[in-house]
Amino acid sequence: MADQDFFQIADASRAFMLGGTAKNAAELCEGKLVVRNTDGTIQQAIATDKPHGFAFFRRVFTYRPTSKYADAGEQVSYAAGEVLALADKGFFVGATLPAVGDELYSAAGGLMATAGTNKIGKVIGTGDRPSAPSTTENFVVILCHFSGKDI
Repeated sequence: MADQDFFQIADASRAFMLGGTAKNAAELCEGKLVVRNTDGTIQQAIATDKPHGFAFFRRVFTYRPTSKYADAGEQVSYAAGEVLALADKGFFVGATLPAVGDELYSAAGGLMATAGTNKIGKVIGTGDRPSAPSTTENFVVILCHFSGKDI
């Protein structure tokens, strides 16, 4: 994923935030699909996981404030429940945006794909946002359902 990848929770009214600590360094960044382990650690989901939500947090370790990735042991949160979000191609396998109506599944590296085993939601719209001067970047609007995990 490039540093300019775009992910944003569009409507948090039906989502809920859960948390824990990052299991591995330089793995989690906002927008990646995650699972919460029984020991309270959070790590990126893989293709065979049923994700618990999207990583959604701000860096708190002062010695690495410019990195978008959480360090091992850092407190992190994830959005679970029903999540309406905006995501660009950096969060999809092959760095290609899916089409409206496509179903979404968990994939390797905490990314999403249009085929797989664990369905998480679907694409319900598209949009664009200003990027570099005089350019725009496309994104999709996704609606995902995560059951969360009992704590």
